[in-house]
Amino acid sequence: MRKSILLLSGMLMSMNVFAQLTVSTTPENKKALLEEFTGIYCTFCPDGHLRAQTLKNTHGANFWMVNVHVGGYAAPTAGDPDFRTPFGTAISGQTGLTGYPAGTVNRKVFAGLGQAANATAMGRGNWSNATNQVLAQSAYANIAVEAQVDDQTRQLRVITKYHYTANGAAANKLNVALLQNNVEGPQTGMTANPTSVMVNGKYRHQHMLRHLLTGQWGVDVPSTTLGSTDTDTFYYTIPASLNNIAYELGNLEVVAFIAEGQQEVINTSGANVTVVNHAVALDGGILQMEAIDDVCPGSGSADPWVKIKNNGAAPLTSVGFTYSVNGGTPATYTWTGNLAYSQVAYVSLPVLNFSSVASNTYNVAITTVNGSADPVATNNSTSDAFNLATETTKSNITIKITLDGWGGETSWTLKNSAGVTVSSNPTYTSLQNTSTNPQADINLILPNDCYTFQINDSYGDGMCCTYGNGSYAVWADGVLIPGMTGAQFTSSDNKKFAVNASATAVEEAVVNNLRMFPNPTSSEVNLNFENTVDEAVIRVSDIQGRIVISQNISNVNFHKMDVSQLANGLYTVTINADGKITTEKLSVLK
Repeated sequence: MRKSILLLSGMLMSMNVFAQLTVSTTPENKKALLEEFTGIYCTFCPDGHLRAQTLKNTHGANFWMVNVHVGGYAAPTAGDPDFRTPFGTAISGQTGLTGYPAGTVNRKVFAGLGQAANATAMGRGNWSNATNQVLAQSAYANIAVEAQVDDQTRQLRVITKYHYTANGAAANKLNVALLQNNVEGPQTGMTANPTSVMVNGKYRHQHMLRHLLTGQWGVDVPSTTLGSTDTDTFYYTIPASLNNIAYELGNLEVVAFIAEGQQEVINTSGANVTVVNHAVALDGGILQMEAIDDVCPGSGSADPWVKIKNNGAAPLTSVGFTYSVNGGTPATYTWTGNLAYSQVAYVSLPVLNFSSVASNTYNVAITTVNGSADPVATNNSTSDAFNLATETTKSNITIKITLDGWGGETSWTLKNSAGVTVSSNPTYTSLQNTSTNPQADINLILPNDCYTFQINDSYGDGMCCTYGNGSYAVWADGVLIPGMTGAQFTSSDNKKFAVNASATAVEEAVVNNLRMFPNPTSSEVNLNFENTVDEAVIRVSDIQGRIVISQNISNVNFHKMDVSQLANGLYTVTINADGKITTEKLSVLK
């Protein structure tokens, strides 16, 4: 038996001894290797990820995946992460792919399934068929692999062992790919794979190619005749990051495969990387806290999530928290679960009520891990600052929606402080798939209250910028309410604002001893002023705050207003006459 050692980076360090790696010497069928070509801007790639994971769930250890971020859909823009590697372009370049997502199964051509003639690349609808064909074929070589990484030196050691149960092709190559799971990042169309959507609005990327320990096309297999057996050991000192994407040691995986040259894969196997020689035995830390929205004046409440991580060797089974706002009486909460090394969890803290002030701070800290004090306390606390909702002294509100190229994905709601929807637009279905950027405005007259505006994108990629420069904005009397605008988000965006029209210098009083009659009415209503008004603006709004009638009058003391087009119901009539404002309720009954 030959043992070769390939030192790719760093010096050999002492590591735990592996169990004796064995490989089957009995002829077996092939295992399937899906190399999936994907990108963060690829609309249908999440559906490809879901289909691939379904195949993995079905076939288990007989099916392995390598996700290669490559091509235009993987090229980052606007500060998005770069998940590409130096190896992806060459791998995809030999597949004949014509669209994304694409995938090869064992780098083999399947009659009638390729995206082009003689192409190994297939659309996602054909991966299952190709996988079933591969799994029914006999392999002339079997392969096994295991790997471990030292937590303190970051040195990875991978051992592969293969055995030929029949004579193979002369030019075989051994390949070892290093993958990373649970990489959070953006993804267009993420809702097609909902199990990978995170509570922070990001997408969990799996089986992501990070490095090829054996180079672009592998290393030579010296003997491919019946009975040949070999063990190879590879070392690689894992850097802190690749393209500024951190390597998380507890999320690593290796896939090894034997290929005929650069093409057809004869057999494959994989394994999770075991972490040894941990730096600490027990350590739970807070990585991130959900940003708290601005709150309404008066009593506030918040129930943010915090992202925790296990940095120690022992599984985290419980984490105790304290949390408070503005130094008030702290609340406590204990999370329970089972979190392995390097894994993360999102913990939703119970609702905390508090009295809001102009500037607020929410503090949260870990107090215990696994029932005792955390030995490493430097990563146990975080905070978030938030303010009162922006206030406007104007009650004439305009919601301006500039749609992107997929207007049918956009919907929004406006709720008052009681959580009641006062206005909404379910979807802009008539503007689906538009290439321009139409505007859809709605005018409202809102009573004094605090309001939450939530805009949604059903596809999870916001309103800007890949498919058009959409945006939203909320205006008051033609002036943008500060902070009430946005465009780039994932599935939803929330903003708050308060209307406090009584804070204006305009007197709110009965205008000229106004009489409004008849009330209820079926068709028209009379407005009778005691004295002639120079200028007046009349607006009628429905119970959702939408303006249904808007009229300007001048130099009159009597005005007849036609309301015959209005449906039965209760309406608000707002009159601004010569600098004075009054409101009246009008009942339309036919």
